[in-house]
Amino acid sequence: MTEYVIQKSFTTSVDRTPRVLEIAEAFGIGLSDKQFTIYDGTKIEIEPGDVVYITGQSGSGKSLLLKELKRLMTADGLKVADLGDVVLEDKPVIELVGPNTFKATDILAKAGISDAYIYLRKPSELSDGQRYRLRLAKLIESDADVWIADEFGAVLDRTTAKVIAFNMQKVARQAGKTLMIATTHTDLTDELGPNVQVNKLFQARVAMEEGSYTTIHAVGQQMLEAIEGEAFVLDPQIATWRRLLGAPFKRPVNLPAPIKPKGKKVKRAKKVSAS
Repeated sequence: MTEYVIQKSFTTSVDRTPRVLEIAEAFGIGLSDKQFTIYDGTKIEIEPGDVVYITGQSGSGKSLLLKELKRLMTADGLKVADLGDVVLEDKPVIELVGPNTFKATDILAKAGISDAYIYLRKPSELSDGQRYRLRLAKLIESDADVWIADEFGAVLDRTTAKVIAFNMQKVARQAGKTLMIATTHTDLTDELGPNVQVNKLFQARVAMEEGSYTTIHAVGQQMLEAIEGEAFVLDPQIATWRRLLGAPFKRPVNLPAPIKPKGKKVKRAKKVSAS
């Protein structure tokens, strides 16, 4: 287990242009330099293979926390793969991952891409959501120790985002990879089963929520039970459900309310403290 201490602050200054002076005078805003502390000795303990779930409002410092953790982990000798650094070559999707066709389709399915038509297209011909999932596939393929995804699932609808979150944590845990994601959405706790959950508030405030008690297997079973109907429908989203959850082609409906878990529990989140 490694403890990471996050200390980050900024000094801001304002250029005194004529328009700035007009706004400052009109609204009574001071123009003196100010010191802003974003993280004041926040301590986070992370073990290899942990799932770290960072939430908070836009502008609160989630991305900054990911960048600091990335810097500290890299300094410790860990290999970190960042979704934001993934570059996609303009080749057919099936050529971009895996050593062969079989492995490529397996990796792509784990990232929610299982439509044969998409396999033949180039990244420039895909939607934002399809390109996002393709970058996730590249992340899964990497040999990095740590996977980082900022603004996780921002271009995906919430149903797809939950399916992808569930599968990403499953793949990461099976491979012994540390998965760290940041998002404004707070509805992925059941799917991720995070070991460390951080809620970044404004200024230097950091809140820790108690660990998820939801069994990951139970969540997956809940998703399967939420798929109804017997009609075969050729649709990328339905194909995602089928490939990721191992279900036959059926028509997905809204997920039911979270079920009360049974059996083995996911371990509690570690405490995140701000000193």
